[in-house]
Amino acid sequence: EHISHPTRTSIQVGPGIHIEDEIGSFINHSCSPTCVVEGPRVVALVDIEPGDEVTFNYTHNEDSMASPFVCECCQCLIAGKH
Repeated sequence: EHISHPTRTSIQVGPGIHIEDEIGSFINHSCSPTCVVEGPRVVALVDIEPGDEVTFNYTHNEDSMASPFVCECCQCLIAGKH
């Protein structure tokens, strides 16, 4: 589902375009991600084995976050693009 604003579970895929997706809502943030978001596609950066966590760096895609948080990787505030 395309929406125009961020939610806790959406992924921004373009300026003012967010996708609310059941599977995508399980992709978490990491400063050392296993994938990147390129438009509506999630592209693996490494071989992802069963049981591996799928992550992307939120600061590369999200202009702003519906729920900013402190990153567990680097302790910085993740609120959108830096």
